[in-house]
Amino acid sequence: MMRLFFGVPVDDAAAAQLGMACAALQGQRGWRWLPASNWHVTVAFLGNLDDALLPALTALGERVAQMAGRCTLRFRGLEWWPQGKRPRLLAAVAPEAGALLPLRDRLAEGLDQLAVPFDHRPLHPHITLLRLQRGEPVDAEQLRALVLPALDVELPVSELLLYRSEASPTGRRYTPIWRRELRA
Repeated sequence: MMRLFFGVPVDDAAAAQLGMACAALQGQRGWRWLPASNWHVTVAFLGNLDDALLPALTALGERVAQMAGRCTLRFRGLEWWPQGKRPRLLAAVAPEAGALLPLRDRLAEGLDQLAVPFDHRPLHPHITLLRLQRGEPVDAEQLRALVLPALDVELPVSELLLYRSEASPTGRRYTPIWRRELRA
């Protein structure tokens, strides 16, 4: 069994911009910043699947990458998720999913044809930057009062990846196991 998802990577230029925007937030107690190598935008979360499905999933990825054109996502803010009493993560958010919707729709259609279960919730493009550590006391009011830096980052979407999510002592690690460039 592997925990899998299709996603798009964050390129070096966007990662540098995100890192600079969040520099003032570094060093806070109880926060675990995700390494930039883990930053991505999830397009379709698949969950735990049998390894035997890997050839069908990579074949689907090949077909979708050949049909889907490149696009750009614009991330215009940072938000605590969930918004309720206890936020769990800080994410850079794109207010519109429009550019990714054709890619997501083609993946969804293929996953449905393969009878592969996946998360059908509406797509809300985001990049998780930090997680609040479990067991650490967090003052939700203090987090909401914290002034988050302005953000305006463009992310070129030029590749589709299939990632494996693996647990490690320092948190999850997302390893690409397949990747293809999207149609120019």
